[in-house]
Amino acid sequence: MSTLKGALEIATIKEATEKETTKEMVAAVFHDFELLINDLTHLMSVAEEEGDQGTSDLALGLKTQLEKNVWMLRAYLAD
Repeated sequence: MSTLKGALEIATIKEATEKETTKEMVAAVFHDFELLINDLTHLMSVAEEEGDQGTSDLALGLKTQLEKNVWMLRAYLAD
């Protein structure tokens, strides 16, 4: 992948339209974080299968922080 355009074509997270309301933006971030959590879970699995504990640990740390952020965003969206 050598261009931003190419990266955006295969990305699981999509660009915002800049026309969202505040609630819609927060919901989009919530959804994006959930996608990242799923990707990190998959990365951890692959890394462990390959015996790469360092990558698995790195992914776990990122996933843990994202899960905390998702929890906070879920509370915000519940209002």
